[in-house]
Amino acid sequence: LRSAQGFGPRETAASHGALWLTIRGAVGIETDEGAGARLEAGELTVVPAGMGYRLSAAEPALLLTLART
Repeated sequence: LRSAQGFGPRETAASHGALWLTIRGAVGIETDEGAGARLEAGELTVVPAGMGYRLSAAEPALLLTLART
């Protein structure tokens, strides 16, 4: 589990990508390529392997992330 509020640091998805599921609140995900998505509670997205991205949340949000290691 991970909490989010404000703008997070730039991250890079692991070699198999990463899955993000919003548990509570809403979060934005913006990739280095300029694509983005806004996820409300119960929604999920997959960030492809090796892609840079950044999370942002205007209000406190709670997310579950899964990544293959």
